[in-house]
Amino acid sequence: MAQILIQAHRKGWRKFIVYRITGQRYLGAGFGPNTQDLEIHLYGSPGQDIANSLMGGTVHVHADAQNDMGKILHSGTVVVHGLAGNTGIYGAKGGEVFVRDSVGTRWIINSVSSPVGPGLKVTIVGSAMEYLAESLMGGLVLMLGLEWDEHGILRRKYLPFAGNSVLAGASAGKVIIYDPDNRIEDSQYANAVDIGFLSRDWLSVSQKLTSLVKSRFEQATWINHMQRWRPLAELVLRNGMNARQNQDTLNELFELMQALPERSGDFKRLQQDSVRLKSLIEEKLTGKAWRTLVRQLSQTLPNDTWQEGIEVLERLMDWQDVTDLLKKADQHFALGLKIENDELYLPIDGEKTEIRREDFRVLRPRKPHENTEEAK
Repeated sequence: MAQILIQAHRKGWRKFIVYRITGQRYLGAGFGPNTQDLEIHLYGSPGQDIANSLMGGTVHVHADAQNDMGKILHSGTVVVHGLAGNTGIYGAKGGEVFVRDSVGTRWIINSVSSPVGPGLKVTIVGSAMEYLAESLMGGLVLMLGLEWDEHGILRRKYLPFAGNSVLAGASAGKVIIYDPDNRIEDSQYANAVDIGFLSRDWLSVSQKLTSLVKSRFEQATWINHMQRWRPLAELVLRNGMNARQNQDTLNELFELMQALPERSGDFKRLQQDSVRLKSLIEEKLTGKAWRTLVRQLSQTLPNDTWQEGIEVLERLMDWQDVTDLLKKADQHFALGLKIENDELYLPIDGEKTEIRREDFRVLRPRKPHENTEEAK
């Protein structure tokens, strides 16, 4: 069956609906690059290795997915309208994955989130079993710990994560878990630290960045680093924007960044800059573009001299990423998401529930000799 789909695609077919599947493997795999227009819908009981090495397009699994789904995923989207088995998304480099229910053990292991691709983002509405995101080297995992009861009402699981291992051996990436009742124990993520989200108060974020710059750099030195960073940033912003958008965004970004050491003690200017920074992050830059810019800034600075500031800049996009993933999950699974005055709401346990930043665990790999308070 997998070969039939591949051959049909080579002949020009782009949308497939496959039904009465009884264990066939490798469906959605083997199509090669440049498959952004590919769309596959699978019904029945598909076998293992669905969407392995997918390099574009969308695969919808209107059933449970078996083991080894999405291995070496490069790009594209995989949507599972049920459960997913063990060792899914192994060695992935990019793409987006949405699972309506829970997943098995050893999910998202040895995955990278390649900087030259679209990045890796995984959303699990349910939960995961043991050994989540082992040896992760990049990417974002959002786990909500929710399930539908027999009446179709969205409810919290008693434990949003029941396993005892998150991010073991990982060097990068984040696992973000919705835990409003604080039921996850610290021992469940011994290899990670909970850094939370940055404050939604953009003024306090700007003040923190200003303080971090002044604590490490003289103003002239900081401006010199910004000038070295600019040509690299131009290459990033050149893609996906017209020339005017590119230049306007670049000018505003560098005006804000270069002025950071000057703003200390100038409350009015700092407040104005915080509004502009919010607009840049939430409206003008994609998550991928921003993280690429921050990574290049990190490489511009000598000998990791500003890692505290780099991490703050990276974290600026975390809540926006979660918001975007919730919107997409709602499109796939009809979660009932409502957005009112920039606040997020879900119908949980029959009640309109605000989804707040403080209700999440934002886990990243623990650095050597680091404790939780140092991470925050």
